[in-house]
Amino acid sequence: SLFEPGVDGMIDGQTLVWAGFDGTDTEIYRFNGSTITPITDNQTSDLTPLISGQNIIWASYDGNDNEIFFYNGSTVTQLTNNKEDDGYYQISGANVVWQGYDGNDNEIFFYDGSTVNQLTNNQADDLLPQISGSNVVWSAYDGNDTELFFYNGSTVTQLTQNTLEDTNPQIEGQNIVWEQSGGKDSEIFFYNGVTTTRLTNNQVRDDQVQISGNQAAWLQHDGNDTEIFFYNGSTVTQLTQNDTDDLDFQLLGNTLVWSGYDGKDFEIFFYDGSTTTQITNNAKNDIYPQLSDSRIAWLGYNGTNFNVFFYDGTQIHAVTNTNQDQSSLRLSGSNLAWAGIGGADQGEDREIFFANLVSPGLFGFQDQFGFTVSDGVGGNVAGVFGVAIAEVGPVSAAPPIGIGEEENGIGNEVANEVNNGIANEVANEVNSGIADEVDSGLSIEVDSESMLG
Repeated sequence: SLFEPGVDGMIDGQTLVWAGFDGTDTEIYRFNGSTITPITDNQTSDLTPLISGQNIIWASYDGNDNEIFFYNGSTVTQLTNNKEDDGYYQISGANVVWQGYDGNDNEIFFYDGSTVNQLTNNQADDLLPQISGSNVVWSAYDGNDTELFFYNGSTVTQLTQNTLEDTNPQIEGQNIVWEQSGGKDSEIFFYNGVTTTRLTNNQVRDDQVQISGNQAAWLQHDGNDTEIFFYNGSTVTQLTQNDTDDLDFQLLGNTLVWSGYDGKDFEIFFYDGSTTTQITNNAKNDIYPQLSDSRIAWLGYNGTNFNVFFYDGTQIHAVTNTNQDQSSLRLSGSNLAWAGIGGADQGEDREIFFANLVSPGLFGFQDQFGFTVSDGVGGNVAGVFGVAIAEVGPVSAAPPIGIGEEENGIGNEVANEVNNGIANEVANEVNSGIADEVDSGLSIEVDSESMLG
């Protein structure tokens, strides 16, 4: 994915969190749609925040190892305090799960909003937990292969017991999907809280499975290209059937969006539960679609750079029009966030942008301008150096607001995949000219042509 949690942040509704450099180390910041608030202010590096509602978790390096911290909207709580690394944490509401090393192997730990409980205590590596509410699923290596375990809020159950590799579990509620491989191919399985159902049975590779409610979707590699399959809770349907790659799908309920190659470039497609519609039809690559309700956002190539586009169910709107690449796109409801290189610093760093598309049918920008503001000494106390502002036509369609910048060292370049004209490969990555981020020196600058166009 182009989106890197902890580098450019995570969004939930109008709330965006990210790690930002304060001149000394990285701190955690929250934007609630109007105000930026520092969540941490210390001498350690706080990184990789995740958000669920008002709740935030992140990792903090204490000089010896990584510890996990939790913020419930008012109070910060340190969840771990040991001499071993705690990592791969996930959050759902006030519930948190992570894997922690006990000196011998990795175990699974669960925080229910008040108490930390150790879910496993064995001689096997328990890894990569996923969480939904109080339900948790994870992988465990038993010495021969990888099996799956499920915690329903009170009891741990072993979901698989075989000689095959059961991996990549995804969970929503008590519904779980995963991939099972035996060396030649991989198949998709679904657990509904009671019964396990095998969704595929073929000689090809089925993987990258996603879940939403009791519905699932995945990619199938048929030997020539990748196709998309959908399970609606009772029936499996092949959504694409062509000779080109269909990639980067996102599932939400019984709807899906994806990027498909049309023989010349990648276009955006949308499935509404019954019908597939091609959203874009042009000569440039449209990639990495995001889906929320009936809204779709994606990155579109204009011949030079990738910009942000938005579909409101009726029309396509250009959210940005810039000569610098935009990336790390995230959509949550009517709220859109992304990272962009631009502004008066001439592309020397990345800034975070936010737009509230409250009336998407009226969305449009007019008379745009932008500026970057800093304190001239390497950043202010909030670690937020730039604000880009655009005047818009309809009052109800809020403009993108630049709410933060990424300092050199906070993250590497985002992988810009799928170069113009390159197709038929699952991971077509391109260097679109994004340079390593560097500290601009920071001064007060005004630019009459913002990164928005």
